Amino acid sequence: MASSLNLGTFLLGELQTLSTEARRKHPEVKEAAERVIVVLRGIKGASTSAAISAELRKSDEVIRPFVLACKANSGSTAGSSTGTRMASIAVQCLQQLVSAQAVGSRSVGETLRTLRAASAMGTEIQVKVLQMVLPLITLYAQSVVGAELVEALHVCLDLQRSRDAVVSNTAAAILRQAVEEVFERVAQDDKAQLQIEGQKAEDNGAVEQQQHEKDAHFILQDLCMLASDSDPVFLQGAAGVDKRLVLELIESVLTNHSTVVARHQTMAQVLRERLAPFIVGFFADTASFTLAVRCTRVVLLFVKHLHVAMSPECEVFLGILARLISSDPLLPAFYRVLAIEVTRQVVEDHALVSQLFGQYDGNPDSDDCHVICDLFAAVSRVLSERAELRAVDANSGSPLAAALPESTTQDSSSSMLVSATCGMRVPMYKLLDKPEAPAVPPTYLFSQALATVAALADGLSSNVLPPVSISVGSEKVLKDTLVYDKGDKVSDAVLAAQVWPDLLPSYEFIVGVRLDDHMFMQALGSAGKLVCVWGALGLKGPRDTLLALLSDCARPEAASLTARNILCLHESLNCAKFLATVLRASWCPVLSTLQVVDDYLLHQTGASSSASALQMPAPLGGSAADLLAHDLQALLELVCGTGPDAYLWVIRALVMLGSGASGTPVPKEISDVCMEQAPSAVNDRPAFALTQLRALAVTGDGAGDALLMDSEAWRMITQHFLATATFAETPAPIRSQACSSLSDIILAGMDLIARSDSLDKEGEDFRLLVASGDAQRRVISPLAQLMTGDISGYDEPEKSKFRRLIEVRRVALDTLHKLLQAAGHSVRQAWNVVFDIVQSVFDVQDDDAAESVKQPGLLMRGVFPCVQLVCSDHLADLSPECLRRCIEVLRQFGSQRDDLNIALTAIGQTWALCDFFQ
Repeated sequence: MASSLNLGTFLLGELQTLSTEARRKHPEVKEAAERVIVVLRGIKGASTSAAISAELRKSDEVIRPFVLACKANSGSTAGSSTGTRMASIAVQCLQQLVSAQAVGSRSVGETLRTLRAASAMGTEIQVKVLQMVLPLITLYAQSVVGAELVEALHVCLDLQRSRDAVVSNTAAAILRQAVEEVFERVAQDDKAQLQIEGQKAEDNGAVEQQQHEKDAHFILQDLCMLASDSDPVFLQGAAGVDKRLVLELIESVLTNHSTVVARHQTMAQVLRERLAPFIVGFFADTASFTLAVRCTRVVLLFVKHLHVAMSPECEVFLGILARLISSDPLLPAFYRVLAIEVTRQVVEDHALVSQLFGQYDGNPDSDDCHVICDLFAAVSRVLSERAELRAVDANSGSPLAAALPESTTQDSSSSMLVSATCGMRVPMYKLLDKPEAPAVPPTYLFSQALATVAALADGLSSNVLPPVSISVGSEKVLKDTLVYDKGDKVSDAVLAAQVWPDLLPSYEFIVGVRLDDHMFMQALGSAGKLVCVWGALGLKGPRDTLLALLSDCARPEAASLTARNILCLHESLNCAKFLATVLRASWCPVLSTLQVVDDYLLHQTGASSSASALQMPAPLGGSAADLLAHDLQALLELVCGTGPDAYLWVIRALVMLGSGASGTPVPKEISDVCMEQAPSAVNDRPAFALTQLRALAVTGDGAGDALLMDSEAWRMITQHFLATATFAETPAPIRSQACSSLSDIILAGMDLIARSDSLDKEGEDFRLLVASGDAQRRVISPLAQLMTGDISGYDEPEKSKFRRLIEVRRVALDTLHKLLQAAGHSVRQAWNVVFDIVQSVFDVQDDDAAESVKQPGLLMRGVFPCVQLVCSDHLADLSPECLRRCIEVLRQFGSQRDDLNIALTAIGQTWALCDFFQ
């Protein structure tokens, strides 16, 4: 090919060769060639290609010899060697002229007609002809309109029918680019029109814009008519063109220029009147796979790009997708696969889903429209329609045990494994080159449906949750439930509220399906996101049901704990943390599951070592025990930092669990509001719930100060420990745990009182309680209750089950001694409570009378150091009333007969007291 720098030289040489070839049989070609040679030699001062091209454009004679040469080859000498050589030279020269923009505007039409005539020649010439079509359309845009454009498109249409695959494919590609160029002209015209809006456009510009719009309109109209087997108007003679190519051209237009089509009512009307009815009728009957793929892709483009401009048609198409997914037995199976693949593409664009829902289901002006909900209902039915996907454990009969084992231990004979790798390598809707539908893996529809639901969950969570979330430390927590009629997320809120009746049963089915690791994480993540979304919207029913389902999946089944159990628990705790402020009584199943897993990891004989060392998959990593410990610590820190809406309900739930572990009756105020849990076996080991109650209040970093300052939280925690410690049937390890935990909490409370002056503004009310002595009395009173066995919150029949036990009372006295040593100066107005505790040892002896007889004076030896500490360090802190009580206490110790040493020491302390008065 000649370069742009020697166009003149190239043309002179080719014209001389053409003249030589035609000198005998085609004198008209020879004469025309010689005239152009004269023109070329007459061009002076033009040394560049652009200059030569500019001169050549002025003459209509330039293309004449090449036109005549092509005509000659199609005439009487068609097929002769001379005619073929002449045509080849002519086409090659025309190609150079077109590329160099050396063809005059008045010659463009004749050039196109010549090319169409030459398209009947050999393959080499046909390829060169095709190579000229697109440059003619793009470089001569003002000339290739109307009839000239028809000629250009006909060249491609004619050659697309060629039996030569190279020519046919090239023609189809050029035709597609040519059609896109026509619509691109309209797009550029629209852009220019917007720029000059308000100003009067030039007449020529307006005419040109109108012509481009007409061309695009007529092309689109003819494509739609060809698709529906009607005769075209603009492209007359194009009937019979491959319908696959027609649909691909329509798809190309809608992909790249849907905005242009929507903006121009004439084009939109063509789609509305011609294409939409064809597609509706197409999916009402059976058709070939290749056409079904292309029609499905057109439906996708309608929904994505034209749902606003063509709302009624898109509503019908969405209804068709829902019907196809619902498995119409009269249609081929691949229709269903194509429909669910396209639906997944739509749902993965959540902004589009929100718009569609707001336009149809969420539109108050629409008359009972529920097309989007119907679509999701159809997808949900796919998830739960095949019972053979569910796995049932032979030992427990529960699907949960078989649904969550490690992939390496699954028994493939028990059920079908749903794996992401068992799908199709290429989605069916992308198989444009396949004449027949490929075989569909049996679990492919399920995997597509699950991916669709997961995409919906992703979209809802990313749009609904951020506006109603706040940061507490490193965690995101729900600030308040979303009010539907406020904010800019109304469509997402209403959508989430309306689809849950269909999605929830699907997840109840999914937990019984054997999924590979990728799909398991996909299902688990989407379930967690939906729990958070429904919780943020105040949808308590679906929230609690799905959260309980996740919690159930975390429980070990058949004496086996797997990584997937821990992952389910991890997701449940993440949901609980986000919903901490609104979860209320629903904390019970979450913490109950946490208790079960913790008990398994720490206490199961034979299984504990292997379970604790269980390694978690990426990205979590580490062992199951480490992950559980981290999650638990993060949960407690967040609960403390979130406020009473969270920690009061966590305390109630832990009290419920602690009562189940120890057998202690549950106070009515808690049993009335908390969800009843299945009774757990009473254990002869420390209880999980008591450990966490202590951890909530006693933290090294002061995170539990809020609970210690909250009178309601303090009352519930201490009363539960009191009840557990004094309940007659409490196992010894749990009783010991309750006593030591209560001791730690009381000492922590007294430490808080001692440093109350350094608290921030949130501790102002507590400082007032400290100043009045109410805080001190509240902290020390549980020790008095331990001594007397007076437990509040229970009916009279239940109170009879509690006992004053000597080991419990000894812990109370030991705690009192530690308290006076560490913070005796902070007791202030609570000295009366201290003396109540001291004098309680002289009351009726312990309920375990036999133990009391065996160890006379045991309690006295435990409490007397407290009396000595008061007399030596705190007499100045006592009020006159308390000083009198101190004297009475010394009298009681001095007159008792159980321990002579204590009696003598008490008498000595009396003399010290006399010295103090002096």
